[in-house]
Amino acid sequence: MREKKGDTPADEYMQFREELKGLSAADFDGHTCFQDLTPLQRLDWLAGAVQFVHLARRSRKPSHN
Repeated sequence: MREKKGDTPADEYMQFREELKGLSAADFDGHTCFQDLTPLQRLDWLAGAVQFVHLARRSRKPSHN
């Protein structure tokens, strides 16, 4: 998911939801065959994981304890 300049968090969320529609349950079974990936594919996978964590942390609501 790439952010476009001017996108609001709500826009980004809706784009993410649309992208999820094209995925199946098998895409979330926890198996990446990471050991079979080339070094470049591993870096790409890791970059995507880092981006996900960053966006998820940025968009979560702070808890009011």
